[in-house]
Amino acid sequence: MYRACLKTFAGLLVLLVAYSPWLSALDEDRLWLPTNYERLYLDLKASAEAAERVPRCKTVIRGTLDLEQSEKNKPIFRIQCRQENGRTYNELVDGTSYQTLTTPYEEEKELTEEEKQALAAEQERLRLLAIAEEKEAMHASCMRLFKERTALFDALVLVDEGREPEQYESGTALFRFQFDAVDVYKQALKYSALCQIEEGLATKLVVRKRRAQDKNQAKP
Repeated sequence: MYRACLKTFAGLLVLLVAYSPWLSALDEDRLWLPTNYERLYLDLKASAEAAERVPRCKTVIRGTLDLEQSEKNKPIFRIQCRQENGRTYNELVDGTSYQTLTTPYEEEKELTEEEKQALAAEQERLRLLAIAEEKEAMHASCMRLFKERTALFDALVLVDEGREPEQYESGTALFRFQFDAVDVYKQALKYSALCQIEEGLATKLVVRKRRAQDKNQAKP
């Protein structure tokens, strides 16, 4: 019954968007929630619209619930935005007040020095968390590609899984994996694999024999 009502309401929203040019041009197909959180859909939509109003966010690419940041009765939504330069970043939005947390609006009231410090600390915490989450997702994408490309290597041992990228900028990164294997004659082989990330996804993996500097990097 609830899902039927939700679908009906969503249909009405679509009609309103189609016939009301002043409404948001947000692409709702880019919003997603786990099945047991569908009740938060309208909050997610409002949060995505709030993110889209931030000058830095030119286009909403996708939006979902940030389970790690959310608390009971206070959902936090993670809205991935594309900037004017084409790069992406995550805008976190309070699902109760619809206030953007990564790039908050300037307050009209004058904050105390203590409030300013607390706000700056929270913004920095969220910025670092967003970077850490993006790096983790990028590394996972590289690891999937690495496993696909090295599936036929015998006795593969991952010496260094390269969790910290050698190069990083929002949306792009370069990870290096160090691994050992053996050839058909059971001779030891040492390899290095470079994984390139573009727009958050692994697009290229280059495997080559480890050079001296690569071997030094692989040492604990």
